[in-house]
Amino acid sequence: MHGNGLDDILNCTGKEDGHDVDYRGGWSGAFIAVFTSVSNLCVIVSVVRKLRLEMSVPAVLVLGLAVHDFSAGAFSFPLVTAAYFRGMCWTGGWHACAYNAFMHIFLLTSSQFAVVLIAADRFTALMLPYRYVTGARPGRAVCSLVAITVFSAVFAVLPLVDVVSVVPIFDVVCTFDWADSTASGRFYIYWSIVQGFVLIGILLVMNVFVMVEVRRMNGRVERVPQGEGEVEKRGRQRQEKYSEFTLLVIMVSIVFVICTAPILMVILFTGKDAV
Repeated sequence: MHGNGLDDILNCTGKEDGHDVDYRGGWSGAFIAVFTSVSNLCVIVSVVRKLRLEMSVPAVLVLGLAVHDFSAGAFSFPLVTAAYFRGMCWTGGWHACAYNAFMHIFLLTSSQFAVVLIAADRFTALMLPYRYVTGARPGRAVCSLVAITVFSAVFAVLPLVDVVSVVPIFDVVCTFDWADSTASGRFYIYWSIVQGFVLIGILLVMNVFVMVEVRRMNGRVERVPQGEGEVEKRGRQRQEKYSEFTLLVIMVSIVFVICTAPILMVILFTGKDAV
């Protein structure tokens, strides 16, 4: 169930007070945990208020992403922070490591899929407007979020049932062993790599199409003579809000790629070195 890297930190007899405190890592982890939790909690409150006034697919998807990210800040990062300050033994040994591995993989995977869902929503609304108007429903968005949550939970539980080993990174963050040499371990590793790069590829392609189409739409709006009528004003306001939300989606996508791609590359090269 766990790799050799856990033997030392999980043999906790007499080691509870022997951990070297990493103040820099601890305070950094605490800041990330608080910032992630508070910022996403604010997003959740804001989106819920909007949903009470009007149900919309984009708002439901943004709420789903915010819930996943809030959970990471509230239920995953605090354990890492505690391990920086007191060590894995003091924070629960193997049970804490298993919990941390599950939450880390589960919330990372679900957040990745949630970002792609939001981008797919904007892509469909722009490129296939008729199909979007007739087929996009908040209920379907909820079902999509439930589906990626269930999939991510199953994906995250596999390391805990011996499909791949669980090891600590820097003795504080537990995840699947990037260098596992067993057949099932190699399968899981390459599954994660392919899955991650496919999501990045889909995200990049959709965002390129969205950016091009938004520029075209803005160009058409600018060429239309500005009128003083209420209809023209509402149309321009809708276009401005749409462009702002699209820009937000693109920014979130950029953060997703910047955070995910380096990890995938490290996993890929670590796995190759282990073969």
